[in-house]
Amino acid sequence: MRKKVNIGQLFEETFLKLSSSTFGEGLGGELPIYIQPVPIEQYDEVEVQIPFLIKRLNEVNKSTIEINLYNLCIEMLRESDTLDIILESEKEIDHQILVETLDSILNIDDVIQKIVNQIEASNQVPSIVLFTGVGNAYPMLRSHSILNNIHGLAGDIRFVLIFPGSYNNQQLSLFDCIHDENYYRAHNLNNVTREI
Repeated sequence: MRKKVNIGQLFEETFLKLSSSTFGEGLGGELPIYIQPVPIEQYDEVEVQIPFLIKRLNEVNKSTIEINLYNLCIEMLRESDTLDIILESEKEIDHQILVETLDSILNIDDVIQKIVNQIEASNQVPSIVLFTGVGNAYPMLRSHSILNNIHGLAGDIRFVLIFPGSYNNQQLSLFDCIHDENYYRAHNLNNVTREI
């Protein structure tokens, strides 16, 4: 088990980085996509910090919206009228059939469109979109699917993924045990220096 992190201090640092006037600049053409790894053992503390981070960022005119990926998946399943069916028959459904059903309903193009819709529904072009609910959304929706497909939305928006696990700038490890070999062009927020 890794050493405990001071979650309050981690989120204070995160706030200072995200609220900086230079956050997301000087990327040399790279996308403004960031990952904030957080320890899974302390995720309850992390969830408490997220609304305060959003409130503080909005107070300093860094318009920030949260997109909870788990809630997004549940909403899409409801809209397709399959959530109740899946819940009622989950124990009887073959695992592979369940995964294929979820993949077809939660295909990445529809997920990205749903993200666009949520951004547009906020009635503003946010400075920051904070993705949460990553661990709860697994395996319905995987982080690499989001990271590899939001590039078309980048521009003035900075995307930050609150990630329960670790990220070594090339590989995500969800819950520090589910590894993904995909290469990411996302920046590890722990490695970003903040403006003094």
